[in-house]
Amino acid sequence: MLNRFHITSHLNKAVDGVRRAENGQLRAAGMTMAEWLKTRRWTLLRRSSRVRGRSRHQLGRLFNGPLRTAQAWMLKALLEHFWTYESLTGAGNFLGFWTRRVLRSRVEPMRNGARMSPKHENLLMNWFKATGEVPNGAVRGA
Repeated sequence: MLNRFHITSHLNKAVDGVRRAENGQLRAAGMTMAEWLKTRRWTLLRRSSRVRGRSRHQLGRLFNGPLRTAQAWMLKALLEHFWTYESLTGAGNFLGFWTRRVLRSRVEPMRNGARMSPKHENLLMNWFKATGEVPNGAVRGA
């Protein structure tokens, strides 16, 4: 049962977990960035192509700081390129690149998600093998 929705759901949970943990640390330190980060949950859970206008500007503010939430969001956004590949080989190479990059990061919730990808690579590649030929339900069960 691995498709774009399920992968995105796992990554969103990881990004939100990083945001919550970091928000707690910032609050404990009495930093004003904590309240700002708290109100950005839904912006961070959107797909990067859907973040526009003022929200995009606010994300820019997040990326200028040393927060791990920004790194987690960028890793999630990077995986969106995976779904644009037309070749099975290109998608497989990109998935390997993304997995290595996440495993090198220090963002543990994201690393947990990346550790899943080698185990389920065949299920992920089914999406590319069956695109346009088989309904999505059949791909999930393969």
